[in-house]
Amino acid sequence: MSSSLSSTQSSHSDDDEWEYSSSMTIPLDDVLPQKFQEEVSEEAFAAIEMAIRTTKNSLLESEENSDARKILVKRLIKLRIRHEDVKERLMSKSNASIETKGHTFVDTKDPNINYSHISPYWSDGKNKIYCQVCGTTIRIYMQYSQHCHDCGFCVHHACVPYIKRDCVGVKVRTKPDFIMTICPEKSLPSLNYQCSECQIEFVSSSSKLKPNLCDYTGLYYCSLCHWGSKGITPARILQNWDFTKVPLSQVSKQYLSLMVKKPVINIEKVNPRLFAAVHELNEVRDLRRKLFFMKKYLEVCRFASDEKLLLELSDRQHFVDSVDYYSLEDLLDTESGELLRYMEKITGSFYDHIVNCVLCYARGFICELCKNKKDILFPFSQDGYLCEYCKGVCHHYCFRGNGSICPKCKRLQERKTK
Repeated sequence: MSSSLSSTQSSHSDDDEWEYSSSMTIPLDDVLPQKFQEEVSEEAFAAIEMAIRTTKNSLLESEENSDARKILVKRLIKLRIRHEDVKERLMSKSNASIETKGHTFVDTKDPNINYSHISPYWSDGKNKIYCQVCGTTIRIYMQYSQHCHDCGFCVHHACVPYIKRDCVGVKVRTKPDFIMTICPEKSLPSLNYQCSECQIEFVSSSSKLKPNLCDYTGLYYCSLCHWGSKGITPARILQNWDFTKVPLSQVSKQYLSLMVKKPVINIEKVNPRLFAAVHELNEVRDLRRKLFFMKKYLEVCRFASDEKLLLELSDRQHFVDSVDYYSLEDLLDTESGELLRYMEKITGSFYDHIVNCVLCYARGFICELCKNKKDILFPFSQDGYLCEYCKGVCHHYCFRGNGSICPKCKRLQERKTK
């Protein structure tokens, strides 16, 4: 067992990190005519498939590690994304869908529609949904209406030509982010005294055309676009840990509802002092760091795979993909205490497996300073110190007693100088 320990301990290294830019600017004009880069048709789909084949052939003929090959790889990725997008849109069109302002509408009577997806935004129940254009009730079994399967936007069929709101589902897919300034209010003169969504002019003598402020965007809306709904905003949570519900326009309420599970909030970048101010949040961060290291053991352990341990985190997959990103749901559950209890249960389960599994235990570390073979350490051990440079692990107290000098780093440096 000691030979297994030593061979495993010397093989730890940093994981390769790959960065992907969602805003690739690689041109496609060389392989795909401009009209097919925007058009959704069978002809465009065939042209994209031809462009993919052409790019693949060029990629195979290109020189390895060359700049030309890197460009071709990015082009191929962009073409495949476009290919899937056109494919999905064509499938929607084949189901007699209607497209406008980015929305892809289907008949609200479609039995495949999940009304629980609609209810957070504008439904009073399965049989009573409100039109987002005229604001009146849609009686789904009596009226011909449309539902956007991407964002949940509901509208009378007769109101479709008058839609002003772009589909927020497109933004959720392409640029999922949050406004992190608390109520960035814009003055009415800067908005030309018009509703920010439908551009109707405000009239002080009309209750329906009076301006209503949305706390999330800082913009003003008419009563058809702002129903007085209230909800939490990421900015107030991240800046002040404030979960007070504030007035939101319909588009903001819809967007925030769709984004609630998206892990796009990097607290370290927005407000790192929040960890010091909120004890529970700091504990969640520490447990997430431990989970991140535990994952490296479990994903290569066949016993953990048989037990499907990592599936315990299927609801919060981003917890094992990174340690920095949080969703709105994570913050809400942290405030309620639910997330901390969940994390303690999961980390306890993972820890029990690792220390009792012969394969995982063999990948532990022996402190190079005290050389106590009976006290096996891991990167997530409570009394362990993880070196950020060599990824070696030793006892905290041994590390401090050694003048805060990592023994593995020192040994590697001495080997280089010989």
